[in-house]
Amino acid sequence: MTNQDLSRFTEIMTGMAECFPSGRISHLSLELSYQALKKYSLDQITRAVSTLLISHRFNTMPTIADIAETIDQAEGKVAIDDQAEVQAGEVLNHLRRYGAGTTPMFSDPITRELMRGRWQYGSWARNVLESDLKWWRHEFVRAYKAHHVAGAGAFLPAGEKLRKIAQGITMKLPGRREAANVR
Repeated sequence: MTNQDLSRFTEIMTGMAECFPSGRISHLSLELSYQALKKYSLDQITRAVSTLLISHRFNTMPTIADIAETIDQAEGKVAIDDQAEVQAGEVLNHLRRYGAGTTPMFSDPITRELMRGRWQYGSWARNVLESDLKWWRHEFVRAYKAHHVAGAGAFLPAGEKLRKIAQGITMKLPGRREAANVR
């Protein structure tokens, strides 16, 4: 959206608010909503609001997150909650199909890292009890979402490249040359 879309955006949001008994909208909430939804086009927002007005099943005004999620779903993006649940299902499907004997190669980088780092698949698969799987699924979804929020690159090992960068920085520090040779 651009600043020229602000008046039409205000009309859309005000109109949506009028459709709900508790739908009040202030100047500040309009401004915050505009800033939050600025990356979307006015056309996308209009379609999302129309969809929500038709399908919203609650007696409360949809949130900005509802609008953004509706736009993302229309574009084929999967919500992170759903993505985390699907990935937990993939791990459990592999466990049930192959057991602990076959180490999986997960295509999702977050799942791959979680099942290498937090839960080392082989030992986890040998020791997990069926009664623990409901708890594990919940923990996996929480961890998956946390890693997603942090950004995939924030927790993946960087290996040799990161070690060389750290060595270079350490070499520049006065009196720290000997520390750079630590592996």
